[in-house]
Amino acid sequence: MLIIMLHVAALVWLSRGQGGVVAALILGAVDLVLAGLLGWLAARHAVDPIAEEAERVRDDALRQVGDQTARVAMMAPLLRSSSAKKGLIGAALTAAVVGLIARR
Repeated sequence: MLIIMLHVAALVWLSRGQGGVVAALILGAVDLVLAGLLGWLAARHAVDPIAEEAERVRDDALRQVGDQTARVAMMAPLLRSSSAKKGLIGAALTAAVVGLIARR
């Protein structure tokens, strides 16, 4: 409402010196310049250092979880298997699957 009232006041003030149409065109041009300036400010990609740090910490944590999961997944078949050969094959297959999942 405040912006509307300011527009009306500016239109009345400008129309005293110029005609009503010229005053409306001047006011429209000023509005267009202000909208362009605000649009330009909004379109700028301001880098937020806190958001970048949070993203880096999240990525590090996810990578560490994936690494730990892969280690545990490789060791689990070795510990469960009665045969060393079957345990090694199971560990390799499990590590490959966990590695593929961690890359997503």
